[in-house]
Amino acid sequence: MLKAIKIILWMTLGALSLAAVEAGYFFYSFAHSSGLPMAEGDWRESGPVLVAPSWSVLLQEQPAHEFLAEYYYRLKIFHDSGRDGELAASIDLPMNTGGRTRLLVYLHQDSSARPTHLEFVDRTWTSFVDLERLSTGEAPQGTLREYLGRFDGEAYPTKFVPANVSREAAGAG
Repeated sequence: MLKAIKIILWMTLGALSLAAVEAGYFFYSFAHSSGLPMAEGDWRESGPVLVAPSWSVLLQEQPAHEFLAEYYYRLKIFHDSGRDGELAASIDLPMNTGGRTRLLVYLHQDSSARPTHLEFVDRTWTSFVDLERLSTGEAPQGTLREYLGRFDGEAYPTKFVPANVSREAAGAG
């Protein structure tokens, strides 16, 4: 009788432990797949990278799925208005819905060579960041487009590969 009680108790504790693990996994999966904001520590950073005189960017990526190569992107833009650069804006970019990070970066300048927009090209989307409004916007008209490089996550960690190192995407996008 005592042996049967021990077996039942052991099986009950095992089932409870398994239920606790499954509940934890469920809540972890739900938090990452529901688009809920994650803690600041969950973001990985690449940069900052100088993209124009007085402007630099830092790309943050956060895994959107525990098994697939899907990422949320956030861009931090810094502007140098004197000696020290200040965080000017934090902008969410569209989600990478499949594949490792490979984000092409272009600078748009007006006819007087003043930076106006940054363009980010992923496999499935293109996003423009207006440097005056510090927000995403429409494609600029009448600007000169210059390929700066790419954020590349083919080998961990994600890093910025400048145009002078790899020019294969200069005409892409």
